[in-house]
Amino acid sequence: MNLEIPQLQSLWSAIYSIYEGLRCNDEQPYTLQFTSAEQKAIVLLSFPVCVALDHYVYCISDGRLRYHYNFSRILPQPSP
Repeated sequence: MNLEIPQLQSLWSAIYSIYEGLRCNDEQPYTLQFTSAEQKAIVLLSFPVCVALDHYVYCISDGRLRYHYNFSRILPQPSP
C-alpha cells in the first residue's frame, strides 16, 4: 500500500506534527484546538480509519517514530 499511496504516511505524519505542537502547551486555547483537531479528523475520516492510520504509520516506521498515538489504544506511547 505504501507504494500505491506514498503520500499517506507523509500526510498522517504532518497531522501528528500539528497535534504535537498543540499538545506541548497546556494553556486553554491550545488544549481546545487540540481537541477540536482530533474531533475533525474523526468526523472527516471516521474513528476506525484514524486508528488504522495510526497502525499503518507504526508498521511502516517499524515502531521507530515516538508519537503519542491519539487514536490507537494498543500502540506503545512514548515515555515522558
